[in-house]
Amino acid sequence: MLQDVKDLTASGVMKGLNTQYNFLALQKDQSPNMMDVKINYDGSIEKRLGTTTQNTVTITGGSSSTLGFNPTTSGILTSFEAYWNLNQTSGDRSDQVGTSVLQSYNSVNYASGIKNQSALFVESSSQYLQAASSAIFSGNTNFSYSTWFFLNSTGGTVNRTLVAKRGTTSGSLDLFRPGDITTGLVGYWKFNNDATDSSSNGNNLTAVNTPTYVANGNYWKDEYIADLEDGSSQYYTLADASQTGLDITGSFTIATWIKRESADQHTIVAKGVTDTSGYRFYFSGTHNPVLTLAGTSVTSTETIATTGKHIHLAVTFDTVANVVNFYQDGNLLSSHSNSTDPTDNAEAFRIGSKSDAAAALWDGQLKDVAMWNVALTPIQIKSLAMGVDLTNMAYRPNNVSTQPTHWWKLNEISGNRADSVSTGPVTLTDNNSVLSSGGYIEGVGADFERANTESLEAADSAD
Repeated sequence: MLQDVKDLTASGVMKGLNTQYNFLALQKDQSPNMMDVKINYDGSIEKRLGTTTQNTVTITGGSSSTLGFNPTTSGILTSFEAYWNLNQTSGDRSDQVGTSVLQSYNSVNYASGIKNQSALFVESSSQYLQAASSAIFSGNTNFSYSTWFFLNSTGGTVNRTLVAKRGTTSGSLDLFRPGDITTGLVGYWKFNNDATDSSSNGNNLTAVNTPTYVANGNYWKDEYIADLEDGSSQYYTLADASQTGLDITGSFTIATWIKRESADQHTIVAKGVTDTSGYRFYFSGTHNPVLTLAGTSVTSTETIATTGKHIHLAVTFDTVANVVNFYQDGNLLSSHSNSTDPTDNAEAFRIGSKSDAAAALWDGQLKDVAMWNVALTPIQIKSLAMGVDLTNMAYRPNNVSTQPTHWWKLNEISGNRADSVSTGPVTLTDNNSVLSSGGYIEGVGADFERANTESLEAADSAD
């Protein structure tokens, strides 16, 4: 597979890789018999490739054995078939989950890795690791595989590899999706060839002017995605009398995957009389995400001019903190103060149109539109964008055997920053309004402006 990665680089599939460890995820479904490749967490480099075989992964020509694996698996799922941390310095590499030992061929060495050591392969020496038993890779299965890798001119290193497979039938890989956050979930529309509500509220929508559904293999295997055309006045609606939980009057979250096909004012979700009551989440004609609450519009200071590409978009309103936060692909886009709550109203709930008129219609694709009556946390938003539950998967300071003396996550939007340790916590005082922007794990991180002499401070103490 090391050769496969090089082949992908040569063909232009992989470009702009970091000159350090990169993250590789492969996803394969038996039906359709296809392989997807994603590089790095943001998914910015991806490619759907051709046919794969049952027990060997083949990508644009190379054999998987040259990377040191012969799996038909890939990814991060709820349970693992195998996990090789590859931190042994020589010999066979043990499986931390199961019994699938990787046998070393031609003396696979080691180098420093993401956490400990990593397996080091020299291409000219034909070095690779291979599972002693193919049992976990055999059968007519869907699977997922992920790893960290580092390429150089002579070979490369591999570290922390996870393998999983799911069943013998085709279907969607087990991504982390809105249905996995049940607290406060009032509506969840997958748009998998229909407009049924996957929450417990039964808020099934009625399609107006027959929106189409298109097959999509980039993120949701064997599922469809709604494709609305504003020129055909297509949208979804639900009468006020038929809805449950969608008359929001406090905190809430709206999250969705979108693919815009044109630049104009386009509505994602709305309920209420425009500019008077309720709420509306939409794009302005100048590419700014906007949230209107009972007539008060909160406009993101950042624009999203991208069309023709799937992005994850979310907005949260916290009625206690009086803050509206916009997120793109799990990262904080902008944060705004707002003290106006949405109001109850008798208008229809709509996706893809204003609530009180067939206007400002959505033009493009929508998938996994979801709404909660709580403000989700930054790490929940990031998890939805990545398809992985980071609250369980992320390796952070508190996972180290020796607990940190102090740990500042810096996941607050503004103000003082809390210390996450339980013994002797020290709060960092905000000096001169340190704000936030997109972060690595939680989608939020402190953003310092040197020109404003911004800093976070703690008084001198014994520790």
